[in-house]
Amino acid sequence: MRPVYSPPVLPVGDLWDQAGRYLLVTGSDNPGAAAAAGGPRGILQNAAFFHELRERPALGGGRLSLFSRYDGRTRVLGWVSPSRPMPPLKPPPADFGGRPLKFVSFEHEPTTLYLDGTPTGRLAGVDPYVARFAARLYNFTLLFSEPSDGLRWGDNGFGYWTGLVGDMVQRRAHFGMANLFITEPRSQIIDFSRPYDFEQACFVVWQPPPLPRWLALLRPFSISDWALVGAMLIVSVLTVLALSRAAAPRESPLFSQPGFVALYNIGGLVGVSHASLPRATSGQIFMGFWRFCALTLVIIYSDNLIANLTVPPSPAPLDTKQDLALSGVTVSGYGSMFGELLNASTNYWDCQLALKYEPTYDIHAALRRAYDHKGTYIVNSMSLAYLIRKYYTTASGEPLLRIMRQCFGSFMVGIALPRRSFLTPLLNVAVSRLTEAGLMQHWSRSALRAVGRQLAVGEESPDQPARDAEGRLSRLGLEALQGPFLLLMMGWAAALLSLVAEIAVKRCRRRVSRTG
Repeated sequence: MRPVYSPPVLPVGDLWDQAGRYLLVTGSDNPGAAAAAGGPRGILQNAAFFHELRERPALGGGRLSLFSRYDGRTRVLGWVSPSRPMPPLKPPPADFGGRPLKFVSFEHEPTTLYLDGTPTGRLAGVDPYVARFAARLYNFTLLFSEPSDGLRWGDNGFGYWTGLVGDMVQRRAHFGMANLFITEPRSQIIDFSRPYDFEQACFVVWQPPPLPRWLALLRPFSISDWALVGAMLIVSVLTVLALSRAAAPRESPLFSQPGFVALYNIGGLVGVSHASLPRATSGQIFMGFWRFCALTLVIIYSDNLIANLTVPPSPAPLDTKQDLALSGVTVSGYGSMFGELLNASTNYWDCQLALKYEPTYDIHAALRRAYDHKGTYIVNSMSLAYLIRKYYTTASGEPLLRIMRQCFGSFMVGIALPRRSFLTPLLNVAVSRLTEAGLMQHWSRSALRAVGRQLAVGEESPDQPARDAEGRLSRLGLEALQGPFLLLMMGWAAALLSLVAEIAVKRCRRRVSRTG
């Protein structure tokens, strides 16, 4: 317990303690007059938490009378000498009687939304809902304000904290919320309530473009499958030739010609029937099984071909931190916090990503770089899901960006308060009640449903890329039929080369015959 020694006005700007060990003392209920008298500065000059300072000449100029205003009434606690430790204060009130408390936040989709486009208008999102829940529970009035320096969460730059965290350090507000992660550096300089949400810090990466359409003819089977089909065809041709020669002279002479037999077996694979059939029983049995095998292959190939033509598959995406580090793209996050956490990680690939980290303060520009395959952006998964759904999803519902499967780590989200704030135990109770009621999941789903309704009526953002009206699932056009046309052109080219070769061979033979 710490004694206070500065009569008759106590400079107690840092002496507010949630356990009541230090007292806030001023000579006036007016915050302006209290500040002018050298009393406590900042938002904690709220008259609801003042204790009046009075002199008692009979007992000496340094005697103080302490009053409690928690219950709305003036009640004398007793006379205390400044040279003695201050007595404990009564617990904070459960009903503030409508007194104003300052709440700091800023627009951060989807946790805090400005429905009217301005901070003075209507607020929506998880964070305002949590603040309103606490306000209704303890009967106080919310005074919303953005961070005093215009920044967001804030960094520890140049030896002092900025943004929302800086306002808590400087005690400019009673509490603040903006999907704020509870980290060790922040916990050393401000207080946090118990966590009201748990989030994964994930990376957003581009959706790989679909493979070329002309490869659709080859994609139904893998390379090993195609090799197996080719080997089966060669073995089948050799088997028919062997059976036909064994059955000679009763077998048709056509089945002794390798070219005819090769085309005959290929015809079975492409579903073409032939008038000529083997006369030998052994040849008929073999061709029956070959046709059945070919029919099975044709059905499997046709089904997969239709699927590949209508919805072309995409190559394997970036799914691990190792893939992301080896891709060579830059990693960006809001401010320097994630860069410091990546660098402090014991994971090798986290440290490699930290070397490529670049702080940014423009979220939409960072998302655009990810869309252009030039970088990635790290933030909590709920925000990424919301931003992708709103700005990077086609009209058919296909996402243009994706959340990488392997995330950086899990974080707790809490309410930020000044050090030793009297509100901490109260907000802990409020957080416990709303989490037990399942309100966090309900509010998060409501935010995603809201953006879905906005997209349904055609609302768009100037920051998003042009949306594909059709999507990848569409009617088959010339682009989807590139493979068959390319195969046909290859046939034309092969036939033309064969014709030129035949003409050249005939001319050579004529010349040889003339000279002979």
